[in-house]
Amino acid sequence: MGTSLPRLGSLALISALLGTVPTRAQTSERAPSEPAAAESGGPAPDGVAADGSALPSPAHPSPAASSEGTDEACAEDTPVFDPSTPRLELQLSGGYAAFFHTWRQTNDSFMAPGAHVDGLYHGPVLRGEVAFAMGSLSLAAIYTHTWLTHDGTADPVQFGFLSGELGLQCACRGSSYVWSFGLEVGADLVNAGRTTVFVSIEHRSMFYVWEGFFLGFDVDFATFIGLTSGGASGGGIIGNLFLGYSFG
Repeated sequence: MGTSLPRLGSLALISALLGTVPTRAQTSERAPSEPAAAESGGPAPDGVAADGSALPSPAHPSPAASSEGTDEACAEDTPVFDPSTPRLELQLSGGYAAFFHTWRQTNDSFMAPGAHVDGLYHGPVLRGEVAFAMGSLSLAAIYTHTWLTHDGTADPVQFGFLSGELGLQCACRGSSYVWSFGLEVGADLVNAGRTTVFVSIEHRSMFYVWEGFFLGFDVDFATFIGLTSGGASGGGIIGNLFLGYSFG
């Protein structure tokens, strides 16, 4: 009896030890299997990195931010004027002119002297313009008055040219700068009996400063053709600064 009790205690201890062996084996086998799955190169679940850590969620732009960006883009594309609609432009300008004139005309194959001496005439200019534009084309009526003096003398000459101009404008949307080229043809109304035809090519630059108001400058390269005895012939340049408004 005394011998059987130690034997039963030894058997119970051995049974307890054998019962813990499978649990430790399963734990040791399960632990390496997790990194093995990560090292196998298989796809990781959504939101989980390859090493098992959680990935940060991607940032999505809010609807308010998207609408603000769209509004800013539309504001930048707002046209200064709509080139597809009719426009009425009023313009007043002043500047300076310099022309080389000859007052000698052909008369019975002889050069007859004119009313003034030949040479360089220069002085201030005042111009007024009314233009109608549709798209990139414009049609204008212009009056140009000059007060010229012969270089080196006190020989004053005035011209008053009424002219029409056909122009081509750059119909740039979303820009405050507009340029144009035009062909201008007119005649002198001041010097009666001494008909002079005025032909010029004009370049104009307009800068819209507020709504329909614009500032700018233009340059005319002009030619004078005297059609009757005493009329002026020659050519030169006119430069003007102008202020205007565009309706439309």
